[in-house]
Amino acid sequence: MIGKVKKWFGIEGLKIAVELEDKYSRDDQKVRGLIILQAKEEEVVESIRIKLIEKYGRGRGKNRLIDEYTMADELFTKTYQVEANSDFEIPFEISYQEMVSNMDEIERRNLIFKGVIALAKFVRNANSIYRVEIEAKVSGTKFSPFVSQEIQFV
Repeated sequence: MIGKVKKWFGIEGLKIAVELEDKYSRDDQKVRGLIILQAKEEEVVESIRIKLIEKYGRGRGKNRLIDEYTMADELFTKTYQVEANSDFEIPFEISYQEMVSNMDEIERRNLIFKGVIALAKFVRNANSIYRVEIEAKVSGTKFSPFVSQEIQFV
């Protein structure tokens, strides 16, 4: 009985980890990595969802505004059988569509205004943080295992 409840909640079930590069090139517009699935008992993974999210913040103190933009959202519906007490590795590659503001576009194209725009971003405290989120849908569980890791673009 307790085993069924643990499985339904995902306790002591499938664990998910991800290996990503430290930095990615903006020109490539792809994120590559390795998903590592670990289980104490045999599990069936029905699907895996991978998202790339930009968290864009600007302003200071109480006036700080934060928005999140989904740059990529891919669902892999292949079923995976994860054996007990072993690592199951899945390499992945997702393409993304970068959202570029008018200021960023001018900064990238015009060397004269690059310093002025960098100063304006500093004054407004504008910055972006990027993260990859991976969620696995496991057969027989209500709550899916989930991992999130920040990445950088150069």
